[in-house]
Amino acid sequence: MQKIVGIISAHYLPHLGGVERYVFNLATELLHRGFRVIIITSQLSGTNNYEIIDGVEIFRLPCYGLMDNRLPLIKQNGVFRKMVRNINAISFDNVIINTRFYVLSAWGGRWCQKNKISPILIEHGTAHIQFQNELISLLGRWYEHTLTWYIKRKCKIYAGVSKECILWLRHFKIYTDKLLYNAVNEQDYKNIHLSFRRELRIPEEAIVITFVGRLIPEKGILKLIRACEELIDENRYLYLLIAGDGNLTEEVKKRCGKYIILLGRLQHNEIISLLSDTNIYCLPTDYPEGFPTSVLEAAMCGCCVLATEAGGTKELIIDDSMGYILHNNDIAEIKSALCALIENPEHIKRMGSNIRQRVINNFTWKRTVDTLVKIMEDS
Repeated sequence: MQKIVGIISAHYLPHLGGVERYVFNLATELLHRGFRVIIITSQLSGTNNYEIIDGVEIFRLPCYGLMDNRLPLIKQNGVFRKMVRNINAISFDNVIINTRFYVLSAWGGRWCQKNKISPILIEHGTAHIQFQNELISLLGRWYEHTLTWYIKRKCKIYAGVSKECILWLRHFKIYTDKLLYNAVNEQDYKNIHLSFRRELRIPEEAIVITFVGRLIPEKGILKLIRACEELIDENRYLYLLIAGDGNLTEEVKKRCGKYIILLGRLQHNEIISLLSDTNIYCLPTDYPEGFPTSVLEAAMCGCCVLATEAGGTKELIIDDSMGYILHNNDIAEIKSALCALIENPEHIKRMGSNIRQRVINNFTWKRTVDTLVKIMEDS
């Protein structure tokens, strides 16, 4: 008999982010293994309440999109109640909840308890989210601790997308050793047809540095631009390509020119093509990442990776033969690390080859879902 797995996630595609890609890949691999997969998420403008995409069923609950849709709050209206009745009619074998700090996660924990389901909660963070305003940061920490206290009463099985996530859970007195690593699918990296170097007329001998992610202060994009501006003044065969959007988009546009190019928001296949044309992938983030998806994707494309030790990054880059870890993301350190790499193109190639092999050996969705299935069988 076909088993049914529910996946609760506050955000899902077409909303972009690492958790969204994680849920998509988890659902896809489970579907390929014969499970019926149902995603319960927040409704975005222009999407249907219920749809089936590539065999995965999606319930999008009505919500208010606070903080530019970063914090969705459920609308407990007639549509919501009707959708919950439809969800209740499904006999779930297992339910997975992604992240602790969303109202939808808390609702999911309570819903599972009422339906006598023991959910698996997957942690994707490694620190409290910081805001520019200290008072808002303080309120954010209070909110996260309160919601986690509530969820702890509903959920007993926890896992992390990296070892750093597991360590972070201890901050909330949650203890687990279960790892469900963020990962890649090897098939996505074959048959690449688009060439950004050709489209942008970048010489083959030029060094391409790439950033992929949300354009927000915590991701370090402005610091990376400043470091590259100084380097470009010294080396005209250096390009910085930026993929993404966010509240810094207009500021980034002002800093662009011939050698610094903003590509905007790209589709996943376009991102893979971009990374395949990249020499150095740089993510100078101080955001509380779990295990940055873009770092794994860049590694799988054979890029040399330069990143801060956010989340699982240092579990991927275990020594200097595979990439460089930035111990802070100030402009001087970013520039210094980039300089060291640019001066040794052969080293860039070797590092890219080494880190790609490490991803293939350790961070694939097949391995992650093998572990997940074992956890579900034991729960």
